[in-house]
Amino acid sequence: MREDVFQRFLRRLNKKCGWSNNNRQIFIHSHVFRKYFSNTLEENGMPHHYIRQIMGHRKDPLTRAYFTTPLEKLRERYFK
Repeated sequence: MREDVFQRFLRRLNKKCGWSNNNRQIFIHSHVFRKYFSNTLEENGMPHHYIRQIMGHRKDPLTRAYFTTPLEKLRERYFK
């Protein structure tokens, strides 16, 4: 899929949802999918240095900024 087609799709999706970039409401953009992709790889056990390469980052702190720990995972480990 070409980038411009994907961006157009996201703009239409945001418009349908009543979200816009101007009034500071939630706005779906392509970066959300990068974060989702990196989190999915991490949750499935892929080492961070592999994810860093896939994401095209040279420094690990950039990649680590993408990761969020799901609340369920925290509860699971805390209540063991």
